[in-house]
Amino acid sequence: MPSTSVLLVEDETIIAMELEQTLQDLGHLVVARVTTGEAAIEAAARHNPELVLMDIRLAGRLSGVEAAAVILSRRRLPLIFLTAYSDDLSLQSAKNLDACGFLLKPVNHSELHVSIEIALHKFAAEKALLDQQEWLTETLRSLTEGVICTDRKGATTLINARAEALTGRRASEATGRDAAELFPIVRFLPSANSGHPVLQALETGKPVFDNPLSLVPTGPKPLPLKSTAAPVLSAGGDLLGAVWTLEDLSAEYAADRRLQLNRSNDLCQRSTQLLRNLEVLQSELLGPLNEDQVMVLDMLRDDTGTLHLDADRLRLCLQLEEEGELLALPQDVPRVLSGVAASLRPLLGHKQLVPRLALPTGPGPFIEVNEDLLFHLLTSLTEGLIEQATPGTTFDLACTADLEKVTISLEVTTANDTRKLHDQFNSSATLPLPNLQEHELPSGDHFALARHFGTYLDLLPRLETTGPNTLAAIVELPRLSASR
Repeated sequence: MPSTSVLLVEDETIIAMELEQTLQDLGHLVVARVTTGEAAIEAAARHNPELVLMDIRLAGRLSGVEAAAVILSRRRLPLIFLTAYSDDLSLQSAKNLDACGFLLKPVNHSELHVSIEIALHKFAAEKALLDQQEWLTETLRSLTEGVICTDRKGATTLINARAEALTGRRASEATGRDAAELFPIVRFLPSANSGHPVLQALETGKPVFDNPLSLVPTGPKPLPLKSTAAPVLSAGGDLLGAVWTLEDLSAEYAADRRLQLNRSNDLCQRSTQLLRNLEVLQSELLGPLNEDQVMVLDMLRDDTGTLHLDADRLRLCLQLEEEGELLALPQDVPRVLSGVAASLRPLLGHKQLVPRLALPTGPGPFIEVNEDLLFHLLTSLTEGLIEQATPGTTFDLACTADLEKVTISLEVTTANDTRKLHDQFNSSATLPLPNLQEHELPSGDHFALARHFGTYLDLLPRLETTGPNTLAAIVELPRLSASR
């Protein structure tokens, strides 16, 4: 057996001398022999022994158990307790320190030899296990993907640092809780997967792939995520749990939008140049066009205008990306509408309007839309409506949903002719929007601005008369479903 450096702590001189001699006979090196707990702590720090033999009862201020606790708190190493009484009152306290062995004095040669062998082997095995656990922990921490592990019932057992950042949940609050309830998801696109990825993996015993999806946000903004959930099986095929990985796709989405913008700009330039060439050809060579030629030229102008609008949408999308936003992500409608109502409260108070909210409770319904654009759309609609509102009446902000769509309604009572408001709304122009910064937004007609944001969101708000002198602005969006 290789030589082991030993710190011997025994306050009975004769027993200490016998133990030291036995240790030397076994081929070990006694680096220090001390009689008190205080001296043991100092010797352990000075000599860095590979093993400690510690008497439980020591003379002095510190007992052997107390000295061992200090030594082990500073450095992990194998420790064997010595005691003269099998029913020593301090024995239970010593067990709590997870010592590698206990010897009853007097100690014979063979007992000491076996105890040291077992203690060193046990410590080496525990150290190897701890080193492996530390390696796994550090590996998980260094991964760029979020990793969430569960047991066979779906309870969270591990969540790495990246998953904490993606989910907004700390490991301390996630451990032991049901992963499907703690991390509900919203799928971007129709999918054959209907349930929560973790539950599906546990139930089917097969990997579940989703790309893309989003977690129902616990923070201010959701993210597009690549999701893979897989069952964890033992060597015998028994289900042990599941591992769920999440990868942020924001950078890929931004790169895709930049590519789309480059292509869109190229189409715009080609279409614009073609239109100019035709106009020059018409004015300088062909003279007046017939009816069919005029129609073709008008169609080309319309197509060119559409191409420019698509390019503007993509350009706005990239601007939002640089500001940390994404154009189309799952949003919790009640959360968005509550923010709209809070921002409008001072203006409603100034107009002496009483705000009333009728919103669903709990998370959802969910829509796929840029939150900032929807916010500007709804606030612009509201400002256009309350300019005509009668002081002292109510302002209702409501949300309803069916299986396919979410309907947002903004309703006020007005003293003015509702037909004029309809005409004003329907005749509102939409102009290019250069920037989302508040001070750079177009001013003037709120309805024009609302229709403008609707154009960028690819939806058109409408006005309805819901009662005598009562107008409602209606916005409808496709609904997403959340999986738990």
